[in-house]
Amino acid sequence: MLLKEQNGVLLFRGKITSVTRQIARGFTRGSVLLSSFDGNTSSSTSLFVEFENENLCAVLKQEGQQDKAIAVVPDIICFLDIANGAPLGISDYKFGLRVSVVALRAPPIWATEKGLKMGGPSAFGLNVEYKPVGTEAYEAPKSVWEMFGAE
Repeated sequence: MLLKEQNGVLLFRGKITSVTRQIARGFTRGSVLLSSFDGNTSSSTSLFVEFENENLCAVLKQEGQQDKAIAVVPDIICFLDIANGAPLGISDYKFGLRVSVVALRAPPIWATEKGLKMGGPSAFGLNVEYKPVGTEAYEAPKSVWEMFGAE
């Protein structure tokens, strides 16, 4: 339901097979590697996600093909625990955890020249072009008051 409501995309389902972290200048920077366990993808398919306090870039790796960035900031890349759907922060990543990785489109202001300069790939030292996830135009989230009404 989250993906449908927010024009999100399921990027990958897999098991965390490697996590690296280092703390520098007050930031936790590192990466996580996931291996696919989904029957629809090859076992040689993996997802590499780089983070700096938040997930920055998700790169799909498939044997015999060029690596492909499938989501990047300012879009939001989220890890969800497959067992219960709970969102996971970077400090929760650990070997063996089974996760779904989803991406949600950023508000349009982040796709402007100024927005990308401040919070796009180059702001984090990534040499990746920003391409928004999803196929539909961004729709602002509704507040609980809008959804259920205030009484």
